[in-house]
Amino acid sequence: MNYDSFIFEYKFNPDEGWANFHLDYCKDNQSYLASIQDFGFSTLEDLSKKLHDEMQSHIGGDWRKFNLILDENGKAHTKFIYNEKS
Repeated sequence: MNYDSFIFEYKFNPDEGWANFHLDYCKDNQSYLASIQDFGFSTLEDLSKKLHDEMQSHIGGDWRKFNLILDENGKAHTKFIYNEKS
């Protein structure tokens, strides 16, 4: 692997009409901004919105931010934050 972990963070506020994301990776206890040349914001935003809508329709949760972390073994970990101020 070329990284120790890879982090995708997406957050949005539909009331204020904004969304943003960032991609980082960690290697040897250092954090680096990942290149997003191969990823379009609109694709990542669409997939994130679909995930939000699916989760909300199945469990009723209305999260505003989530982190997707791939560890050094390629195992995915997620964290959903429901606080609009996060």
